[in-house]
Amino acid sequence: MALAAPLTLLLLLCSSVHPVQSSRKHPTKSSRKSRALRQKLRSGNNLGAWTEATAPLHSTVCGDHTCRPGEGNLKGYKHWSQPYESAPLAGLSKRGAHGWSKGSAFPSDKYTELVAAALRVQRHRLVAMTVADFDFRLLAENWYQHAQRADLPAIVHALDSEAFVYLSARGVATHNGTDNLLAWSLTKLQRHIQRALAEKHMAAAALVASGLDVLMFDSTHVPLRSPIAYFSAPQLAAVDLLAPRGECNAQKQHAGCSFAWNFLFLRGSAPAPRRDRIVRYMQAAVDTGMVDFYLRWWSGHHCIYMGYDKLFRSQRFAFERVGEPDGPPPSAQLAADRPNTTAILALKGATWCGNDGACLRLGLLPANLFPPPNGYPAVRGVALAGRTIRPNKDPTRSHRLRLDRYDEVDFDTLREAMFADGLWRLGS
Repeated sequence: MALAAPLTLLLLLCSSVHPVQSSRKHPTKSSRKSRALRQKLRSGNNLGAWTEATAPLHSTVCGDHTCRPGEGNLKGYKHWSQPYESAPLAGLSKRGAHGWSKGSAFPSDKYTELVAAALRVQRHRLVAMTVADFDFRLLAENWYQHAQRADLPAIVHALDSEAFVYLSARGVATHNGTDNLLAWSLTKLQRHIQRALAEKHMAAAALVASGLDVLMFDSTHVPLRSPIAYFSAPQLAAVDLLAPRGECNAQKQHAGCSFAWNFLFLRGSAPAPRRDRIVRYMQAAVDTGMVDFYLRWWSGHHCIYMGYDKLFRSQRFAFERVGEPDGPPPSAQLAADRPNTTAILALKGATWCGNDGACLRLGLLPANLFPPPNGYPAVRGVALAGRTIRPNKDPTRSHRLRLDRYDEVDFDTLREAMFADGLWRLGS
């Protein structure tokens, strides 16, 4: 019995300590995945490994001649990897360029010259725009010639001084956006191609904020006929943003078809409350893309596009119509079954609805008028725009998701494909 008291005391002490030990949190599923990801990134596989470049990533002079598109870019990519990236920089912002993020006003003062240039060429408050750097100069020139032929007021936002000089010398309405692109170098977007695509959307938002209707194109997506009559139709007057259809599958896409966010019509001439909602939607998409890039950085240069896609997938909405107002009850299935109609939907929630009694309205464009990549040849008789994508002749060149810039083979094969589809005008 002499040992009973000390033993009882020891048991009590152990029991009093045990709850503290058991209260330590076990790793959550997300934290375990995060730790595994960090280990993978350090492991030297294609997703995480890189070699710091010892030569310039990009040059405009190749030996004794001006570089062909892509020729002056550092080579060495492999399937799923691009080993020639600059070393990571500390202190990079997760916000967009110029601090553009949720709760901040659009930095219009950074785009006064672009707006002034667009106002000089706009007609009826409408302007088409694309962006291009030195490697994309021929694509931008080709795009501009198509716009001129379609009688569409157009401007190119040049992303470096070399592209600006080249395009200006050839009579292309252009603006030197070098400083605007450089502002992205202070953000998490550390590849050139990511910055270029992000800047395209921010420049379009600047034009919307100025009160212009904007048709935002990729330079590979060319106008063929004037779309002004289509977008000016009274039944579309209340629609704020329209984009082409992507994949149509009502079981997978909650609007019936996905949106192809690389071509946008943005109704900046709408009253100020509607214009503000459009700019805020674009800002939210960029914010989402920045987060996606930060967490899933091997997704390549698609991070901003994915931001738009993920933002829309998170929204509640109601269909207003698919096709004519007196048509069948609108639904996702109807939007998928009738791809050559215009589908209109309104977002729900306080974020996208205002005191003016209206909510942000989005529209899916008819696939025959705005066909998906490689869909143009089948509808060339009626299409208002056409696009060709680079053919995958070599499987090892298909998924270079960490690419900094394209090379000359990419541009040569794309130009050949565009010529075959009748979408290349230079030299004709």
